[in-house]
Amino acid sequence: MEKRKFLRVPFEIKAEIISEGQKFIVDVKDLSLKGLYVKSDHKFELKTPVDLKIDLSGNQTNLSINLKAEVVRVTDEGMGLFFSQMDLDSFIHLKNIVEYNAIDPERVREEFFEFVKTNVEHDHGGE
Repeated sequence: MEKRKFLRVPFEIKAEIISEGQKFIVDVKDLSLKGLYVKSDHKFELKTPVDLKIDLSGNQTNLSINLKAEVVRVTDEGMGLFFSQMDLDSFIHLKNIVEYNAIDPERVREEFFEFVKTNVEHDHGGE
């Protein structure tokens, strides 16, 4: 049975982590709508807040995902990060990446709509 609430998909790209006045380039290995795993020689302690930037620039676009995250897992090879805050544009880009790379894109759409519904209800007191 699937332990994770959100589907994780393989997605390899460079990202920038900034925390405690330090900046590191890491390798993203997989991601979901609420977190990702990065391969990195530098490790932060559990619960360390970090800023994360994933540059999605291409030949005709200059897009990036900018978010705040927290270290929730540390392994010999890297760290698991849980997203704590991101702007709407970054969330839409993230949703599109996960959906495009998923074996079951319908599940990603369902996760996305459930996440939005739950957070809108919390932000507006369920009204």
